[in-house]
Amino acid sequence: MSSFGGNAWKWTSPQAIGMIVLCAVLIVVFIFVEQRAAEPVMPLRMFKNRVFVMASIIGFVVGFSMFSAITYLPMFLQQVLGATATESGLRMLPMMIGLLLTSMGSGQIISKTGKYKIFPILGCGIFAVGLYLLSTMTAHTSVMTSSVYMFVLGFGLGLVMQVLVLAVQNAVQYRDLGAATSGATFFRSIGSSVGVSVFGAVFAGQLSSRLATNPPSNATGKCSGKVLEESSLGLSHCPTGVESWFIDAYAGAIQVVFFAAVPIAVIAFVLAWFLPEVKLRTVTKDANLGATFAMPQQTSSLQELTRAIARVMTSDDRKRVYQRLADSAGVDLGPGAAWMVWRLHVHGDSSVSEMAQETKVDAAKLAATLDTLTKQRLALLVTSGVDGSGSSARLSDGGEVVAQKLRVAVRAHLVELLDDWAPEDQEGIQAAITHIAEILGNDARVGNAI
Repeated sequence: MSSFGGNAWKWTSPQAIGMIVLCAVLIVVFIFVEQRAAEPVMPLRMFKNRVFVMASIIGFVVGFSMFSAITYLPMFLQQVLGATATESGLRMLPMMIGLLLTSMGSGQIISKTGKYKIFPILGCGIFAVGLYLLSTMTAHTSVMTSSVYMFVLGFGLGLVMQVLVLAVQNAVQYRDLGAATSGATFFRSIGSSVGVSVFGAVFAGQLSSRLATNPPSNATGKCSGKVLEESSLGLSHCPTGVESWFIDAYAGAIQVVFFAAVPIAVIAFVLAWFLPEVKLRTVTKDANLGATFAMPQQTSSLQELTRAIARVMTSDDRKRVYQRLADSAGVDLGPGAAWMVWRLHVHGDSSVSEMAQETKVDAAKLAATLDTLTKQRLALLVTSGVDGSGSSARLSDGGEVVAQKLRVAVRAHLVELLDDWAPEDQEGIQAAITHIAEILGNDARVGNAI
């Protein structure tokens, strides 16, 4: 609707007013349906959580202003600075470098300190500065200067994007973990959709107004403002005066878009101060870089919790993880042997070739580990096939006793990671622990433990 407002439609037209009213009605209907749904898409109880509410609002506002830059930067680089489509993509690399640097850096700091509130505040502030710098670019701005401006923009974005998802995951109940994660990215996506539409209307209005003001006398026919506004493909064939006139008008229109996004980013900066900081749970201390530009996905709370635990365990050396489990279980096993006992306990009989294929570990290493278990009488080889050519490993009775001890140690380790969840979440947490414990038996990152 905002794409048509002020362009094809007037904002006071029946069409525009009708779309606004329809939007309001649909929001009311959504709330009514969600209140009565057995399994709501977005449980309304989440809106009682201040962290979720503030993170969603900030995400909406950041998305609103962010995508104005991401959408109009390539247009500026191509139309105003004369870059090709490929070159414009390459010239935006400084923005992505800044984003990745601060995304990874903030994640490391959050993991060590457990503090996250400062990052959205700094990120929104720097992001606003970056937008202002972009609004000063002209047709004469050098590649180096524009690269610095884009780096500042990305630097700010990297400090805020993933932290909002982390804050939400950390604050909600287990049963709402999947919906809250998707909800956080959903509001950012909605903000970006509205932002692109609104700024599209601003750009179209500005370009039309500028092209109608003092056009050159030779801006006629295919080189007239109305024709070039629809398509600038024939601009290179127009007289020099027309080309410079159009580029100046185009640059000025995009400058207004960038400048109009600055106060929106400032609003996000102010809102970031009101984001509550809750003590981080163990499994949410590792920020998820993949959520920085993620689209909303249909993920369950169990899937989100599994991912969080996987990130925590991935950050640890596998040799230490399995050795710690063996020590906790009180069994005299190395890390590789402990993993193999657990693997055979969870998945049953397995051949060395099967385990090598699933874990990408050298078959010779796995065979040596299995040989150690057979010598300790914790595992035995079972032949199969008519000629007895096939063989697979199986736990002995003694191996099953060791596996039960490891099961207790694995559950204790997972309970320790999840001890910060509320009592009302315990039923779901216990189910998650059982599920995740089974997954560990097929750990594809076990290579450095064997």
